[in-house]
Amino acid sequence: HKGILFLDELYLFNKNSIESLRTPLETKEIVISRARKKAIFPADFTLIAAFNPCPCGYGIKDYRCKCSYNEVKRYLRRVSSAILDRIEIKVEMEGKQYRSSNKFKISKLKDKIAKAREIQMERNKGLLNSALTSETVERVCRLDTKSKGYLLDFANAKNISLRGFYKILKVSRTLADLEVEERVRLNDIKTAIAFKSFY
Repeated sequence: HKGILFLDELYLFNKNSIESLRTPLETKEIVISRARKKAIFPADFTLIAAFNPCPCGYGIKDYRCKCSYNEVKRYLRRVSSAILDRIEIKVEMEGKQYRSSNKFKISKLKDKIAKAREIQMERNKGLLNSALTSETVERVCRLDTKSKGYLLDFANAKNISLRGFYKILKVSRTLADLEVEERVRLNDIKTAIAFKSFY
């Protein structure tokens, strides 16, 4: 509760175990029922998951990959679209070694994140963007006509769920906060969509 749940090799977990995260990710609670008793525990956590693009780990685009198309399809089917829909940001990481020169960039990023959190807590009355309701999201994510049209066109074309739609808005608002922008810009919407629909 109030921590991070890191699942390494997400696609190798038991499918039922992964599916059991659906409700806690939405309600921020875990309910355990045994016989005639029920216990409810708080479970407001940040889910971070990592996985290889295929069973061998190289990815089907890499010449070293020996996986067949069907093997990759079976592998990726282990996690449902319902779970993936609850993950706001998906990023492909390159297999590069960490360099000490990145320390400066990380330090600057930490400052930007701290400032963005400060902005959110003040604007949202003590809440981060991730905790906002759908009604509040619409209020704090004021979009111009072009940005709203772009998002609606994308949502209709890709049949995005209402949950997914609001998650894109929340990420867009956060991207604008990182740049200390009062309004959500079209580029924020495009970037949030790229994060959401990567995988």
